[in-house]
Amino acid sequence: FWTNGSTWDGECSTPVVADTTFPLSFNLARNQTSPVTNEFVNFSVNWTDNVGLSTYIFSINQTGVFINSSTINFAAGTKSANATNTTMITASKGTRVEYKFFANYTNNNWNVQKHKTLL
Repeated sequence: FWTNGSTWDGECSTPVVADTTFPLSFNLARNQTSPVTNEFVNFSVNWTDNVGLSTYIFSINQTGVFINSSTINFAAGTKSANATNTTMITASKGTRVEYKFFANYTNNNWNVQKHKTLL
């Protein structure tokens, strides 16, 4: 260990390896398969990470542009958790609605799901 950039103190600390593993998602679900306009849909997905989850964001496209929900914190120290969002479907019948979840973990590595189509 170099104490001042030029003096070796003789100790060798354990090297720190950066964690580059992104959070993984599985079990994406929704409570409605064909919702109608003004109906609420509950979306959920499980996230897991070997270090600890930090936050998630739900994003939905009902008008041609993805709109993000507010960032939601996972409980501190959580390595596996369910992320949820309840959204009112405002799109007209026949409109393609797409949605996805983003999540990150304590070292700020983000992962995003490939968007899914609702209608």
